[in-house]
Amino acid sequence: MNKSFIVFVLIMFLNENIFSQEAEHINGGSFSKKIEYNIIVAGNDHCYNLEGKSILDRIFFGITNSPVEFVIKSSFDGASAFRIVDNSSDSSSLIEIMYLPDSEKLFEMERILSAQVNRILIPGELLNSTSLTISDMEKIKKHNDVAELSLYRDDLYKPYRPQSISFKISTDLSQKLYSKMVMLINNFRAEGIPPIISDGHAVTFRCVVKDELWTLNIRIPQNKALLLSEICEQILVDVKANEFNESKYFKSLDQLDF
Repeated sequence: MNKSFIVFVLIMFLNENIFSQEAEHINGGSFSKKIEYNIIVAGNDHCYNLEGKSILDRIFFGITNSPVEFVIKSSFDGASAFRIVDNSSDSSSLIEIMYLPDSEKLFEMERILSAQVNRILIPGELLNSTSLTISDMEKIKKHNDVAELSLYRDDLYKPYRPQSISFKISTDLSQKLYSKMVMLINNFRAEGIPPIISDGHAVTFRCVVKDELWTLNIRIPQNKALLLSEICEQILVDVKANEFNESKYFKSLDQLDF
Protein backbone atom coordinates (compact mmCIF):
# COMPACT_ATOMS: atom_id res chain seq x y z
CA MET A 1 0.00 0.00 0.00
CA ASN A 2 1.19 3.51 -0.79
CA LYS A 3 3.02 4.97 2.23
CA SER A 4 1.76 8.47 1.50
CA PHE A 5 -1.81 7.20 1.67
CA ILE A 6 -1.16 5.52 5.03
CA VAL A 7 0.28 8.74 6.43
CA PHE A 8 -2.70 10.69 5.07
CA VAL A 9 -5.21 8.29 6.67
CA LEU A 10 -3.33 8.43 9.98
CA ILE A 11 -3.36 12.24 9.98
CA MET A 12 -7.08 12.30 9.17
CA PHE A 13 -7.75 9.78 11.96
CA LEU A 14 -5.83 11.83 14.49
CA ASN A 15 -7.51 15.06 13.42
CA GLU A 16 -10.94 13.46 13.63
CA ASN A 17 -10.25 12.24 17.16
CA ILE A 18 -8.85 15.57 18.24
CA PHE A 19 -11.64 17.73 16.87
CA SER A 20 -14.49 15.34 17.60
CA GLN A 21 -14.12 16.14 21.29
CA GLU A 22 -16.94 18.40 22.41
CA ALA A 23 -15.82 21.98 23.01
CA GLU A 24 -16.14 23.14 26.60
CA HIS A 25 -15.62 26.85 25.94
CA ILE A 26 -18.13 28.23 23.45
CA ASN A 27 -18.11 31.92 22.51
CA GLY A 28 -16.46 32.46 25.87
CA GLY A 29 -13.86 34.83 27.20
CA SER A 30 -10.34 34.91 25.85
CA PHE A 31 -8.01 32.04 26.72
CA SER A 32 -4.51 30.80 26.09
CA LYS A 33 -3.24 27.25 26.32
CA LYS A 34 0.49 26.79 26.34
CA ILE A 35 2.86 23.84 26.64
CA GLU A 36 6.56 24.60 26.99
CA TYR A 37 9.70 23.27 28.62
CA ASN A 38 9.73 23.41 32.42
CA ILE A 39 13.52 23.81 32.66
CA ILE A 40 15.58 25.94 30.29
CA VAL A 41 19.18 27.10 29.99
CA ALA A 42 19.90 30.69 31.00
CA GLY A 43 23.54 31.64 30.69
CA ASN A 44 25.50 28.79 32.22
CA ASP A 45 22.70 27.65 34.50
CA HIS A 46 19.57 25.54 34.29
CA CYS A 47 16.53 27.34 35.67
CA TYR A 48 12.76 27.18 35.69
CA ASN A 49 11.10 28.54 32.58
CA LEU A 50 9.27 31.71 33.65
CA GLU A 51 8.88 33.28 30.21
CA GLY A 52 5.16 32.52 30.04
CA LYS A 53 4.42 33.72 33.55
CA SER A 54 2.74 37.03 34.31
CA ILE A 55 3.95 39.56 36.83
CA LEU A 56 1.19 38.39 39.17
CA ASP A 57 2.42 34.78 38.84
CA ARG A 58 5.92 35.87 39.81
CA ILE A 59 4.65 37.89 42.76
CA PHE A 60 2.88 34.80 44.10
CA PHE A 61 5.27 32.01 43.15
CA GLY A 62 8.70 33.59 42.77
CA ILE A 63 11.15 32.03 40.34
CA THR A 64 10.07 28.39 40.63
CA ASN A 65 7.44 26.26 38.92
CA SER A 66 5.44 23.98 41.21
CA PRO A 67 3.63 20.73 40.33
CA VAL A 68 0.26 22.49 40.76
CA GLU A 69 -0.46 26.22 40.62
CA PHE A 70 -3.80 28.02 40.59
CA VAL A 71 -4.45 31.77 40.38
CA ILE A 72 -7.71 33.69 40.30
CA LYS A 73 -7.80 37.41 39.62
CA SER A 74 -10.94 39.54 39.86
CA SER A 75 -11.55 43.05 38.61
CA PHE A 76 -12.97 43.97 42.02
CA ASP A 77 -11.67 41.49 44.62
CA GLY A 78 -7.94 41.40 43.96
CA ALA A 79 -6.25 38.04 43.45
CA SER A 80 -5.52 34.86 45.35
CA ALA A 81 -3.53 31.74 44.60
CA PHE A 82 -2.29 28.43 45.84
CA ARG A 83 0.39 25.98 44.85
CA ILE A 84 1.09 22.40 45.87
CA VAL A 85 4.61 21.15 46.39
CA ASP A 86 6.15 17.93 47.65
CA ASN A 87 7.13 17.92 51.30
CA SER A 88 10.78 16.91 51.38
CA SER A 89 10.59 15.73 55.00
CA ASP A 90 8.07 12.94 54.35
CA SER A 91 5.72 11.60 51.68
CA SER A 92 3.05 14.24 52.20
CA SER A 93 2.36 17.37 50.18
CA LEU A 94 2.28 21.02 51.17
CA ILE A 95 -0.26 23.57 50.01
CA GLU A 96 0.76 27.22 50.10
CA ILE A 97 -1.97 29.85 49.89
CA MET A 98 -1.70 33.60 49.33
CA TYR A 99 -4.16 36.49 49.09
CA LEU A 100 -3.91 39.97 47.56
CA PRO A 101 -7.43 41.27 48.23
CA ASP A 102 -6.98 44.94 47.34
CA SER A 103 -7.51 45.47 43.59
CA GLU A 104 -6.14 49.02 43.59
CA LYS A 105 -2.94 48.02 45.38
CA LEU A 106 -2.55 45.04 43.06
CA PHE A 107 -2.92 47.27 40.00
CA GLU A 108 -0.26 49.61 41.39
CA MET A 109 2.11 46.69 42.09
CA GLU A 110 1.75 45.44 38.53
CA ARG A 111 2.23 48.95 37.13
CA ILE A 112 5.45 49.52 39.08
CA LEU A 113 6.89 46.12 38.22
CA SER A 114 5.87 46.41 34.56
CA ALA A 115 7.90 49.59 34.28
CA GLN A 116 10.92 47.76 35.69
CA VAL A 117 10.79 44.41 33.91
CA ASN A 118 9.28 45.14 30.49
CA ARG A 119 11.56 46.08 27.62
CA ILE A 120 11.17 49.44 25.88
CA LEU A 121 10.45 48.84 22.20
CA ILE A 122 11.40 51.59 19.77
CA PRO A 123 9.39 51.95 16.53
CA GLY A 124 11.58 51.59 13.45
CA GLU A 125 10.80 55.09 12.18
CA LEU A 126 12.26 56.61 15.35
CA LEU A 127 15.59 54.79 15.05
CA ASN A 128 16.64 56.93 12.08
CA SER A 129 15.05 60.15 13.28
CA THR A 130 16.46 62.97 15.36
CA SER A 131 13.76 62.54 18.00
CA LEU A 132 15.98 60.25 20.08
CA THR A 133 19.38 61.45 21.21
CA ILE A 134 22.39 59.20 21.75
CA SER A 135 21.85 59.67 25.47
CA ASP A 136 18.24 58.51 25.13
CA MET A 137 19.32 55.41 23.21
CA GLU A 138 21.92 54.56 25.84
CA LYS A 139 19.34 54.88 28.62
CA ILE A 140 16.90 52.65 26.74
CA LYS A 141 19.61 50.05 26.10
CA LYS A 142 20.60 50.08 29.76
CA HIS A 143 16.98 49.65 30.82
CA ASN A 144 16.45 46.77 28.38
CA ASP A 145 19.62 45.00 29.52
CA VAL A 146 18.43 45.17 33.12
CA ALA A 147 14.87 44.15 32.16
CA GLU A 148 16.14 41.05 30.36
CA LEU A 149 17.84 39.86 33.55
CA SER A 150 14.94 40.82 35.81
CA LEU A 151 12.89 37.77 34.87
CA TYR A 152 14.95 35.65 37.27
CA ARG A 153 15.48 38.25 40.00
CA ASP A 154 13.09 37.35 42.77
CA ASP A 155 14.24 40.35 44.81
CA LEU A 156 12.08 42.52 42.53
CA TYR A 157 8.90 40.56 43.28
CA LYS A 158 9.48 39.45 46.86
CA PRO A 159 8.65 42.83 48.49
CA TYR A 160 5.15 42.57 47.01
CA ARG A 161 4.58 38.93 47.99
CA PRO A 162 1.89 38.46 50.64
CA GLN A 163 2.42 36.35 53.74
CA SER A 164 1.53 32.77 52.85
CA ILE A 165 -0.41 30.13 54.75
CA SER A 166 1.19 26.68 54.41
CA PHE A 167 0.16 23.31 55.78
CA LYS A 168 0.25 19.61 54.93
CA ILE A 169 -2.41 17.95 52.82
CA SER A 170 -2.81 14.31 51.92
CA THR A 171 -0.96 12.97 48.92
CA ASP A 172 -4.30 11.62 47.67
CA LEU A 173 -5.78 15.11 47.50
CA SER A 174 -2.72 16.61 45.84
CA GLN A 175 -2.71 13.82 43.24
CA LYS A 176 -6.44 14.21 42.63
CA LEU A 177 -6.12 17.96 42.07
CA TYR A 178 -3.11 17.41 39.85
CA SER A 179 -4.80 14.77 37.68
CA LYS A 180 -7.98 16.84 37.24
CA MET A 181 -5.98 19.91 36.30
CA VAL A 182 -3.87 17.98 33.80
CA MET A 183 -6.98 16.46 32.22
CA LEU A 184 -8.66 19.86 32.00
CA ILE A 185 -5.70 21.45 30.23
CA ASN A 186 -5.19 18.47 27.93
CA ASN A 187 -8.85 18.20 26.90
CA PHE A 188 -9.68 21.91 26.77
CA ARG A 189 -11.28 22.91 23.47
CA ALA A 190 -12.94 26.16 22.41
CA GLU A 191 -15.11 27.26 19.52
CA GLY A 192 -16.81 30.41 18.36
CA ILE A 193 -15.69 34.01 18.70
CA PRO A 194 -14.81 35.55 22.07
CA PRO A 195 -16.81 38.59 23.18
CA ILE A 196 -15.15 41.78 24.40
CA ILE A 197 -15.00 41.53 28.20
CA SER A 198 -13.62 44.43 30.22
CA ASP A 199 -14.10 43.09 33.74
CA GLY A 200 -14.97 39.89 35.56
CA HIS A 201 -12.39 37.35 36.64
CA ALA A 202 -9.65 35.26 35.08
CA VAL A 203 -8.11 32.00 36.24
CA THR A 204 -4.83 30.24 35.61
CA PHE A 205 -4.31 26.49 35.87
CA ARG A 206 -0.69 25.35 35.69
CA CYS A 207 0.97 21.92 36.08
CA VAL A 208 4.39 20.40 35.57
CA VAL A 209 3.98 17.30 33.41
CA LYS A 210 7.26 15.40 33.18
CA ASP A 211 9.63 17.86 31.46
CA GLU A 212 6.85 20.18 30.33
CA LEU A 213 5.01 23.12 31.85
CA TRP A 214 1.30 23.18 30.98
CA THR A 215 -0.64 26.42 31.42
CA LEU A 216 -4.27 27.32 30.73
CA ASN A 217 -5.43 30.92 31.22
CA ILE A 218 -9.16 31.63 30.89
CA ARG A 219 -11.20 34.79 31.31
CA ILE A 220 -14.68 33.90 32.59
CA PRO A 221 -14.35 30.07 32.55
CA GLN A 222 -17.27 27.87 31.53
CA ASN A 223 -18.47 24.31 32.13
CA LYS A 224 -15.78 21.97 33.49
CA ALA A 225 -13.18 24.71 33.69
CA LEU A 226 -15.66 26.71 35.76
CA LEU A 227 -16.38 23.73 38.02
CA LEU A 228 -12.70 23.07 38.68
CA SER A 229 -12.02 26.76 39.27
CA GLU A 230 -14.90 26.84 41.77
CA ILE A 231 -13.38 23.91 43.67
CA CYS A 232 -10.01 25.64 43.75
CA GLU A 233 -11.62 28.91 44.81
CA GLN A 234 -13.54 27.09 47.54
CA ILE A 235 -10.23 25.86 48.94
CA LEU A 236 -9.01 29.46 49.07
CA VAL A 237 -12.20 30.65 50.78
CA ASP A 238 -12.22 27.78 53.29
CA VAL A 239 -8.61 28.26 54.32
CA LYS A 240 -9.26 31.94 55.04
CA ALA A 241 -12.25 30.91 57.20
CA ASN A 242 -10.26 28.09 58.85
CA GLU A 243 -12.69 25.54 57.39
CA PHE A 244 -10.41 23.46 55.15
CA ASN A 245 -12.09 20.07 54.61
CA GLU A 246 -10.47 17.48 52.36
CA SER A 247 -13.50 15.20 52.19
CA LYS A 248 -15.57 18.03 50.69
CA TYR A 249 -13.02 18.62 47.92
CA PHE A 250 -12.71 14.90 47.20
CA LYS A 251 -16.47 14.68 46.73
CA SER A 252 -16.52 17.64 44.33
CA LEU A 253 -13.48 16.42 42.38
CA ASP A 254 -14.94 12.91 42.04
CA GLN A 255 -18.08 14.40 40.50
CA LEU A 256 -16.00 16.26 37.92
CA ASP A 257 -15.79 13.86 34.99
CA PHE A 258 -13.35 14.52 32.17
